[in-house]
Amino acid sequence: MNVQLARAIGFEAFGGSAYGECLVAAEATHGSDRDTWAASWSAAADRLQTMAQTAEADGNVASAYGRYLRAYNYYRSAEFFINPRMPEKSAMFRKSQTSFETAMKLAPHPVQKVHVSYEDTQLPVFYWRVDDQEKPGPTVILHGGGDASGEEMYLMGGVAALKRGYNVISFEGPGQRGFLYDNPGHPYRPDYEKAITPVIDWAVRQPTVNADQVVLSAISFGGYTGSRAAAFDHRIAAFVANAPMTDFYRLLLSGFQRLTGQKVEEKGLAETLTQLYDDGVAGIQFAVDQLYWILGTKTLPSTFSRMKEFRLAGVEKNIQCPVLCLYAEAEGQEGQRQFDEFVSNLSAPYDVYKFDELSGGNAHCMLNNYVLLYEVKYDWLDKTLGRRSSVNL
Repeated sequence: MNVQLARAIGFEAFGGSAYGECLVAAEATHGSDRDTWAASWSAAADRLQTMAQTAEADGNVASAYGRYLRAYNYYRSAEFFINPRMPEKSAMFRKSQTSFETAMKLAPHPVQKVHVSYEDTQLPVFYWRVDDQEKPGPTVILHGGGDASGEEMYLMGGVAALKRGYNVISFEGPGQRGFLYDNPGHPYRPDYEKAITPVIDWAVRQPTVNADQVVLSAISFGGYTGSRAAAFDHRIAAFVANAPMTDFYRLLLSGFQRLTGQKVEEKGLAETLTQLYDDGVAGIQFAVDQLYWILGTKTLPSTFSRMKEFRLAGVEKNIQCPVLCLYAEAEGQEGQRQFDEFVSNLSAPYDVYKFDELSGGNAHCMLNNYVLLYEVKYDWLDKTLGRRSSVNL
């Protein structure tokens, strides 16, 4: 919950939260109780939603936009820890969507939401343009991880990109929040390039997208899924991996071992996790419920089996575009090992940036210092694409 508090507060730099409002919500939570967490953040969102409506009615567009955007983030935070089996979770997500889409009607950048064909359904895609001009420009596709949403990517790198003069695309694919609510039969798939390629197909057809400067930036589980796309779709001009992941099973196994304090392997670990889950340990309950939901599994053995399918197995050697490999010090030994393995397997040009404790950004995917993260990322992209850095306020 401390990490999720930092996640919410970090969006203040991009208009998505206010420090004091976040502290009020956090202080109303009782320890690690997931119910009071949802109630306190939802109450904060309700207040902001009402204030936004008042500002909009009074013609105060800037205040209305900011309040709707903060309400979105607080509803998102409220939804985060609710059990996926509970109908309250999807209801809270719909509230967050409503606040976000209302904010986007007042946003300072042109924005459209489209749906891109994917197998027997469609992927929801947001597209923000720097301005109203019809000339093609560099475009960043932001790809979230196993607990992100297409809407959140606006705050998680989108606003920072728009300020730098990049168009921004975000989407939700199999196993990801908004898509999964509408398509429960589409959990995460190991060959995730099959879901990202249709988004790139759509992007390069847009007259305002420079097809030679389409960038993919992926975070968390995206370190695996984005790497698959970069390996198989060579229209990607540059790839940012935050952080590279070569073996989902080994990484999560290591994480569970750290959580439980036991260095046992799969069978013993499953027994320990089951006991801790039944004992009501909130962190274990959340992690297990989340994995069942996004992977479409129902038991720990089937979950472990499914996780083993998400391995790069050297596929990263096929990446041809320049790569920025980002890593946070607190990711642990297995995260470091997989980072090193990924880098050693690359044949494409790459750069490395590691965030240590002194940077204030050493948490998972630098969730505790978005500002520095995006400075590093977009400085690298400007250099890689041969662009002059700019500020578009």
